[in-house]
Parts: sequence; structure tokens; C-alpha cells
Amino acid sequence: MGLFDRFKSKPATTKRPSSGGFSEADNVGTRLETAEKATAHWMGSVAKHSKSFTHTRGVTTIQGATSPPFVCYTFKDQAQAEGALASLSYIKRAHDTGNLISRELINFGYYESFPGTFEVIVFGDSLSPAMHDEAMKKLAASGGALKDHKQPPPTSTRERAAPAAAPVAFVRTERKGQYTYHRYRGPSKEAALARLKTLSLPKKLEYHIVETPEGDLGRDVDGMFDL
Repeated sequence: MGLFDRFKSKPATTKRPSSGGFSEADNVGTRLETAEKATAHWMGSVAKHSKSFTHTRGVTTIQGATSPPFVCYTFKDQAQAEGALASLSYIKRAHDTGNLISRELINFGYYESFPGTFEVIVFGDSLSPAMHDEAMKKLAASGGALKDHKQPPPTSTRERAAPAAAPVAFVRTERKGQYTYHRYRGPSKEAALARLKTLSLPKKLEYHIVETPEGDLGRDVDGMFDL
């Protein structure tokens, strides 16, 4: 399965227009609306943290793997799960699409994991101790049952630095089959994030990718993601 494959199973999300001050363009996280998508992004994150990752003839082998910081709770129905996720301070609702969006560069979402069971998950290297603790408290207070979690290291508490002064420059557009990639290059992830926020929302199967010495950031129709 490729990095940018999208899944066709029916998402659990119910769009509800909002009169708030946030729009879909403000989303800097990756929204996970199905169990399949959540699993794919989770495995990609685990592979990124592993010492060795191979995929041969449909068999995935991961050595020395460790997961990113995360919080996962289960709920009895969709409305309860959606309300629990929406209660987090870094999760907002876009007024133009009704989608839940993240103000932080994390993976987030809720979805039906088994018939009658819904999971809420937030994870990623940008999940700070404060964000982790808030999720633990609020998801429990919303009636969730803890499935599992991993506390971020204390050093993950960060203050956002100002983007580097060097500009993020457009490099080229690549078309590979049905996919379109707009590639940029910048001095840091902070600069990349700032630039991605200014770009127009990609269409389906279209991606903005900013390459930096610290790693790459991308944006697609579902939000931003860390490569």
C-alpha cells in the first residue's frame, strides 16, 4: 500500500456546519475517518520509529519498533466519540465544511473499529505532555474506556520557534499516474508548516510536499502530515 493511498470504506464522520472562526484551511493535522486509514497511518508512524522496516510479498517486518505518543479510548456510539474528540482544546470544527480539524500537527480522528464500538485516537511526535494529559482526562470524562496510551517524553514540550528567515521555494510539479505532487524546499519544518498554511487546499489525489533538512511535511485533502 502506497503512502498516499486513500481508503473507500464509509467514514464515521458526521459533518455539522459551525459558526466558529476556523475553516478547513486551518487544519494542520491528518484526519482519520476510518479504521483502515487509522491503521495505515499508525503503521507508517511505527515504521518511521523502527530500526528496520521491510515489506516483501505482502508481509511487513518491523524490527526495533516503537510507537509515537498516543491516546486511544473506546466509546459505545458515534455521537459520544465525536463529542469526546471535539472536547479537546486543540480540536476545532470548521465552519465551512463541518469537519473536525486539528490546530496541531497530529493524527486524529474517530471511527467504528468493530460493530457498535468507536475509537477516538490522537497520536504523533507533536503530541505534547499537556495535550496527552488533556486527552486522557477529557476522553475519560466523556464516557470513554481507555484502550491504551503512551506518555510523550518531557522533552517533547515545546515552544514554537519563529519560522526561519529563508523562504520556502517552489521546486517543481510532478505527475505520476493519477497523482499530482507540488514540491517545495525550505530551511526547517516550522518554515514548511507556515508555508503550507498559506497554500490553497489540495484537490483529491493532489499533494503539497515541502522538503527540509529536518524532514518533510505534506498536505493533502485530509490535512497535513509528517513524512
